[in-house]
Amino acid sequence: SPSSAASDVYKRQGSNNLVVQAFYTACDYLRLDYPTFKLTIDTDIPFARGLGSSSTCVVAGILACDAWFKKNMDQLEILKIATSIEGHPDNVAPAIFGQATACFMEKEDVKMSLVPCADYYCLAIVPCYEVKTSQARKVLPTKMAFKDCVSQVSHALVFIQALQQGDESLLASSCKDLLHEPYRRQFIKEYDRIKTVSYTHLRAHE
Repeated sequence: SPSSAASDVYKRQGSNNLVVQAFYTACDYLRLDYPTFKLTIDTDIPFARGLGSSSTCVVAGILACDAWFKKNMDQLEILKIATSIEGHPDNVAPAIFGQATACFMEKEDVKMSLVPCADYYCLAIVPCYEVKTSQARKVLPTKMAFKDCVSQVSHALVFIQALQQGDESLLASSCKDLLHEPYRRQFIKEYDRIKTVSYTHLRAHE
């Protein structure tokens, strides 16, 4: 069990830092005492922009613990710990495996598959204002119509195929979303303009 002195330091200084939380959660998983350390974070991923900054912090903390104690944990072990912290594997899985993944939870078990992708160049458009995850989650519906569920699943399946085949036109068509975008678009004032420009550019190069 963690030493009481280190635990007290954690509660005073590190409880609000995801990297520290993940580090000590990995210590608990490995049944190791909490070491004392100084943490410096250098990252290019902006916070509160929907680009997975929290997931990378979680994974970084677990990997730091693994490196500190030289445990050489299996990636699936790391995924299990990261998912227990994040609450779902959607973002931590690609942060661990370094490529596109498809995941779901089966009770407490994480089921994950790597998704082979054609070569793509991706552009991330980062707003100059924050969109907090907690805020974005509150506007999501608790129920969906059956036809919308069918459409969502169908689009997701075709999206995976388009990623593998490198079919950009099909990829664009499969990106129609009924679960997140209609509700979260309100938080991005430039959303409609950006989407219109992106689709216009794509169609012009078909």
